[in-house]
Amino acid sequence: MQIITKEHEFIMEHFEKEHFGNHEREPKHLWPMGQIYCDSEMNRDFLAYRKGYSLARSVSWFNRCHE
Repeated sequence: MQIITKEHEFIMEHFEKEHFGNHEREPKHLWPMGQIYCDSEMNRDFLAYRKGYSLARSVSWFNRCHE
């Protein structure tokens, strides 16, 4: 998944709806380095959330290709 895309923004919006805390974002030039949120715990949780999303997307693609 590429950073700073509509898909990434979509994932961030859903993450913020599901997780309470400080949603203050870092400047976009820091996002490729893994610094998305100013709060380190929120950032850690989001990176795990994003990895889970990517895994689910890959599994879905794999299943469609092998039906």
